[in-house]
Amino acid sequence: AAVALVAQAWAAQGEPAPTTFNQRLAIISSLYSYGERRRLLPGNPIRLVERRTVQSYAAASPLDVAAIRERLEAIDYSTLVGRRDYALLTVFLATGRRLAEVAALTMGDLTIQGERVQLVFRRAKGGKVLRDQLGAGTSAALLAWLRACHGEDLAGVAGEKPVWVSLARNGTWGQALSTRAIGLMCEARIGTSKVHALRHTFAHAMEGAGAKVSDIQARLGHSNLATTGRYLAALRAAENPQSEALETLFGVKR
Repeated sequence: AAVALVAQAWAAQGEPAPTTFNQRLAIISSLYSYGERRRLLPGNPIRLVERRTVQSYAAASPLDVAAIRERLEAIDYSTLVGRRDYALLTVFLATGRRLAEVAALTMGDLTIQGERVQLVFRRAKGGKVLRDQLGAGTSAALLAWLRACHGEDLAGVAGEKPVWVSLARNGTWGQALSTRAIGLMCEARIGTSKVHALRHTFAHAMEGAGAKVSDIQARLGHSNLATTGRYLAALRAAENPQSEALETLFGVKR
């Protein structure tokens, strides 16, 4: 029951549900640790349980960049929903931030200088505060959505107003867009409800564009360079630069 409750809490924050053996152990261990700190329990027996060896980021896989570009171009930018969804997807792709971090953005987290926007992610994983200066295109997409939603005078919009709001006619109009709704939008627009795949795609594209690992680490908010290195290696796992040479060697027909 405790594991199920924590799983629901993780899902509400846009994090993957704890389905692995090690994740479940970690949840139970955290409950025992809490009891220890409160002097309700004599110890934490989970420390004696051996964790299973896992492959780091085994499920990480980037999306096809050409397919994403085609999907973005297909969005009807003349509609309010289209402007919101286009802006939301471009922010994910331009920053590599997590679902919960992007979903939590409010107008007070935006600094607008001319036609450029800086975002502050105040609820980043690990209690970090992260910042991103958006490029001209992403800034334009975000400002177009916000002006269509609130009018030209964005300075007059209350800071606690959510950046992403529901446009559904089910009683949620104007309320903060939920992480579940963002997942459904992502599935409808780019073919996957796994919003975290946009983070994978961002990191893979950054490396392909020549970014240093340390720069990618900073953008992802990883605590150390080794974590970023393992992450990028996992994203490259399916690539084989010699695949065409092998096809020629074996006489594979096209």
